[in-house]
Amino acid sequence: MDEVIRRFGEDADDKLTAGAGVRPAAMSRRTFLAAASGIATALVAAPRVPLAAAQQRRSATYPGVFTPLSESVIATLPPPVQLSDIVSMSAVDMAKRSHLVMSAYRELVDMAKSLRNPAYRKPMLDILLDPKITFLSLYPTRADREAIRNELARFEYMSTEDDVEELFPPNGLKVQPYYASSQSHDDFYHNHPGGMAITCAVNCRLSEYHTRLYQEHFGIPADRDLAVAVLAIHEYPKAWLYYWKDDGSFALEPRTFGGNVHTHAAYVVAEMLYRGAPRELVVGVGAAHAFGSVDLKQEGKETRFLWPGYEYVAKFLHAGALLARRDPVEAGLLERGPDGALVLPPQPIEVWNCHLSDMNWPYSSGAAHKFVRPLLVQMASDTYGIRSPETREFRQLKNYAYSQIGLIGRPRMTSERGGLAAPSAAGPPRDLTRRRFLTWAAGAAAFRPPAPARAADKTGTVRVWGEPGPYGAVAVDGMNEWAQQHAPGLRFAIETLPWSDVYPKLMTDLAAGRPPHCISVESPIAFQLMAEGLLEPVDDLVQKIGRTRLIPAARWEYWGAWKGRQYILPAHHQAHLLVVRTDILREAGVTKPPGDWDWNDQLAAAQRIKAKTKLYGLCFALGRNLATDYYVISLLHSAGGRMFDAAAKFQVVFDSPAAVETFEYIRELW
Repeated sequence: MDEVIRRFGEDADDKLTAGAGVRPAAMSRRTFLAAASGIATALVAAPRVPLAAAQQRRSATYPGVFTPLSESVIATLPPPVQLSDIVSMSAVDMAKRSHLVMSAYRELVDMAKSLRNPAYRKPMLDILLDPKITFLSLYPTRADREAIRNELARFEYMSTEDDVEELFPPNGLKVQPYYASSQSHDDFYHNHPGGMAITCAVNCRLSEYHTRLYQEHFGIPADRDLAVAVLAIHEYPKAWLYYWKDDGSFALEPRTFGGNVHTHAAYVVAEMLYRGAPRELVVGVGAAHAFGSVDLKQEGKETRFLWPGYEYVAKFLHAGALLARRDPVEAGLLERGPDGALVLPPQPIEVWNCHLSDMNWPYSSGAAHKFVRPLLVQMASDTYGIRSPETREFRQLKNYAYSQIGLIGRPRMTSERGGLAAPSAAGPPRDLTRRRFLTWAAGAAAFRPPAPARAADKTGTVRVWGEPGPYGAVAVDGMNEWAQQHAPGLRFAIETLPWSDVYPKLMTDLAAGRPPHCISVESPIAFQLMAEGLLEPVDDLVQKIGRTRLIPAARWEYWGAWKGRQYILPAHHQAHLLVVRTDILREAGVTKPPGDWDWNDQLAAAQRIKAKTKLYGLCFALGRNLATDYYVISLLHSAGGRMFDAAAKFQVVFDSPAAVETFEYIRELW
């Protein structure tokens, strides 16, 4: 068991609770006024949330992946590596090594799968798994791209001074993975591999908190799904725009709307329109960035609030509609005002939530980045002799340290863990010394070998997949009994799912860099995973278990010995029983005792029962289920056949004479 635990990670796979809600409706000025006139009626007629249900929701937890800092930063850091290795890493390599990045990405994928509205679920999953840009197919030539640039320049959304190769990078269909992208500019926030995944996972979580707030405190039937989808989708053009360069930096967002912080807002509107997303999803991705922006105007002694956010969002939606070659009014995004100008109509709470929850940036840029980066520059110079932050060496050090830790932690990390104190106006925190920062960024800076892990030192949750039924739970209970004595910080958790879901879910979890640790599954699926190179060999465990522990006639290779290595352990042995109704046998005139039957006797009995009683002589629940696995395979093995040929890379051999005999026999039983 010690050897098993050595391989297990310490990450958790808690599921996010899905909130309830309804799809938001379009809201024109007329419908807004009509809704306002009915407020008094709604206050009387709207159903109250039962107190018990409200309390239950308030006490519900959203465990997800964001564990306490002692686990997410200290216990989950990768082993120390040499600075030279860091310098040679790609952004994808850094992201994949980061527990924080990959678990944030996995949480986004899980959130996408939890959305009940398929019109939101599909685009969110599509973008997380393949963040390509498709609306550029409308502009196949340089002349086409120059024409649309000039069209947007008429409205001052773009500038004719900017080359179209800069405005529309040519890598739209070959985009870096979602989890590898930076989130923002180098002097802003989460400017490292995986920054976008971390940011969006936090923002999606914030949107769920806001949804619960609106539901429970104000009785608004807010829809949870829309904001979750929007907050994962609206940033994603950055995976296209922020492509990584050889010097460790990444490309800037092209200039639009007079700056280079809102370009992705117009591009994602265009992409969602081009993909045929629902109107409210398109508005949401356009509103996420600037909907709540305000200006202050002083009139004498009174301060007036202005709301330019409506104008910003209208511009993003208009620009995106132009890029997608759609009319924004006909698409239901904007309306014509009294003066003919395009205006944004009043929006429901779900769209406001898309903006209110896009708030991961203030602390990570205003506090962490402001004080952490100068210290990293100083540390790189003093410790590694990296004199300039404009070198690949420094950028890679920064990218690696930030990607493994992120730029948001607790306001204070205790000095025992490397000490990051809350920033003050006087400058960097006093207890965040170079020595402590070196420990804090251990994954990037340490050159000492990691101490060997002991079972007793292990902490975290081991994920075990098992089919519905008692087997997995019983096995995991035994594992936890072992852990209480030998590894009290370790917990084994069973996750049940049908066998038909194992392969697709495994592909998703592998893409997120966080597959389960153990899978209890039927043999054919195990063989498939083994043949595709998705399992680790377990020869050492077989030796610890003992090769003589199996019952007579059972052989280890039956459970997955391939190319001289063992990949699968048998979970249990089972006896198959033939249950016979003796009253039906007597009625049909079958006299030979079932215990003396061979195949031919069973076939003759089944046919006689059908002829005499009008009942089927033998009942098989054929399909992808346990009955097929147990009964059909038993008959196949009895005939001397196998499903797979172990000597030929486990190729399917259903066309063998034994398999043909088996299925002919099953056909005759009916």
